[in-house]
Amino acid sequence: MQLPFRGSGVVNYSNKEYKCALYYSDNGGGIVLKIMQLTETGFGDFFELPLEIKELSARLDTGYEFTLIDLIREKTNDNLSTRVSEYTYYAKYLFSGVNKKFSEKSTFSKIDFELEDIVEWGEDSIYYVGENYELISKDEPVSRIIYSGDDYTIKYKVVGSYLPIVDHELLKEKIELLQHGLIEINFPEEHELNDFLEVFSKVKSLFEIALLSKVHVNRIYGFSNKILEYYGDKSVERKINIYGEIITEKSYDSKRPVRFNWITLSDFIENKSFDAYIKKHDRLAPIIELYIELFYLQGKTNVRVFLNIVQALETYHSRFVTNDLKMYKSRISSLVQKAPTLNADYIKRNLMANSKRFITLESRLADLLYAEGNIYFDTGEIKHEDFPSVIAHTRNYYIHYDEKIKDKYKVFTSDELKIYNSVLFEMLEYYILYELGFNIESRGKLVTTRWG
Repeated sequence: MQLPFRGSGVVNYSNKEYKCALYYSDNGGGIVLKIMQLTETGFGDFFELPLEIKELSARLDTGYEFTLIDLIREKTNDNLSTRVSEYTYYAKYLFSGVNKKFSEKSTFSKIDFELEDIVEWGEDSIYYVGENYELISKDEPVSRIIYSGDDYTIKYKVVGSYLPIVDHELLKEKIELLQHGLIEINFPEEHELNDFLEVFSKVKSLFEIALLSKVHVNRIYGFSNKILEYYGDKSVERKINIYGEIITEKSYDSKRPVRFNWITLSDFIENKSFDAYIKKHDRLAPIIELYIELFYLQGKTNVRVFLNIVQALETYHSRFVTNDLKMYKSRISSLVQKAPTLNADYIKRNLMANSKRFITLESRLADLLYAEGNIYFDTGEIKHEDFPSVIAHTRNYYIHYDEKIKDKYKVFTSDELKIYNSVLFEMLEYYILYELGFNIESRGKLVTTRWG
């Protein structure tokens, strides 16, 4: 992608001044800084500038100031005719209008992440329809706290256009109103951008689970108590535009699933899902990533989906149930005691499966399929007791491509996986909802709503 040229200027590094040229896109995420040095021979010193720079500020000839972070040198070019050496850097993020001294770090007290196509899911608007069907702006800001802890606070807010307030604003053939949902993250003390990005990544993951699709970031705005605007005797934190790799344009060719609102923001807040996820994040994150990754893959195959979901289920069982065979046997004994007498042998036989020296995938799947008898997962034409074995052998086949497995055991074809992947999805989502604080009744209702 061709990045727009923003201008030339000067940059100081290690008490030395260089000429530079800036290129970046408002909505594509790409940022490039070219640093030029005039040499005597036309050959520049490769070590004149480091390969990586944590933070760098510069000023264009127009007066525009900016700060870049996490710069990595992509290439170095020498022009013998002009005797100019050019060092090209890619940066992850740009802070607009901010110029820091070399020894200072850019920090923020609050950052807003403006999201695309999220308002309907958030179930709130900055407008409402009056008794006479007139459109009215709400008097109070639309804001909901979705997580509050000692370390930081997260809010969901809706912002947008003001209604016309003077007559000449009505003299247009097209009057357009826009509103966007955003995530506001506040720290008690100033933090670097990467700390905010880490928190936002957690929130974004939960949104994507509920929306069953990617979440796109339109804009990022930062606020710092070190960068202020003054209005008479009053001062406020100046809004700082932040550009970078997390900002992406939405592809309107891909439609959101019909059941995109199977979990609403209100559901998450009511069940304290953000609290649960942040508390369990380190253990739960790899499972969520395997699940969400499928929203980002273009042209994914049934086999790829299958392998992701089976790995997620196996990881879930090892992290949240047990990874110790002795403890697993005790768990089975406990389940047998709670189960009706007629089911006792069935439970013991199927849940132990072929686990002798370690807990096998088949046993893990059988345990998750049984779900302590709280829900029945329909496995279609495959018998319940056979399903874990077929899934385990199918996984082994598609990983190793050993035809002996296919000759000896039942293995799902790619077309069959399209059908049975839905069972695995239903199982995984049931347990994700459990870890996010949803009770038995809510979990059953939600997976039934999604899968029928």
